[in-house]
Amino acid sequence: MFLKKLFFKRKKENIHSQPNEDMDLEWNGNLPGEEYVNQNAVILTGAAMAVGTREYQEDAYDVRWLRNSAVVAMVCDGMGGLEGGDVASKKAIESVMRGINDIEENEWTTADLLKIAGNANVDIRDIEDDDENPLSCGTTMTLAVIIGNSLKWMSIGDSCIFLLTEGKLKRLTNEHNYSFMSRMLKDNDDFTPNPQVRSDALVSYLGAPVLKYIDCNTDPLLLSNGDMVMLCSDGVTKLLSDDDIEEILLDDTCEPEGDLDSKAQEIVAAVSARAAETQDNTTVVLLKCEE
Repeated sequence: MFLKKLFFKRKKENIHSQPNEDMDLEWNGNLPGEEYVNQNAVILTGAAMAVGTREYQEDAYDVRWLRNSAVVAMVCDGMGGLEGGDVASKKAIESVMRGINDIEENEWTTADLLKIAGNANVDIRDIEDDDENPLSCGTTMTLAVIIGNSLKWMSIGDSCIFLLTEGKLKRLTNEHNYSFMSRMLKDNDDFTPNPQVRSDALVSYLGAPVLKYIDCNTDPLLLSNGDMVMLCSDGVTKLLSDDDIEEILLDDTCEPEGDLDSKAQEIVAAVSARAAETQDNTTVVLLKCEE
């Protein structure tokens, strides 16, 4: 478990999900920078993962503090339907963390994060096998950056980011699958749903020809004392409802009290208890704000 005080700035809350249907790999839009004001916060972190009944682990995660005291967390879920899902998830974390580390101190804009995502997409597409042939692989990506008590987040694919605030769990991200795309394009006369495509088939992920959808918040979300952010792979959401997750996060009987590693492990254990013959890789990362 990590514990560190962060001294950074905040701005008024204005959060929404922002699908980007036409973003290409060279997108470098210019969005206004965000201005923060001083705010002290303590960020607690915890994580847990399980391979389930899969042959190997294709999930990957990372939690770290950077030179400007920002805490950065990621969860990536390599796509089992393609080659090298485990390679793709690890490469995504490497690429995104490298890009974030290169951002100048305090200059955290949505445009920066979207550009980093585009670069990571190129890096995944450039992965080669041992014979230097292109490796068809892909991964989802969730990212949370906390400076002081201000949260910036981004998601591509069907891994999820949740926010627990005032005793209620909110899902911040969409699942970028065929069902989601069908809803987005239901009024488009040029789109005809294909019943032969699985509803959970991903339509946006790192390694795709185009990043069709990205969810992010354009203004920082202010975290209050006790608020918790959860990043997880779809191994969690396939088997646990939002209500199930909320109940576990609110349960104060976890021992030792306040240990987020144990809390994350409770969620993984609940997934295992619900699993039948098969269980997907499962990863949970928790971030808690204490002022």
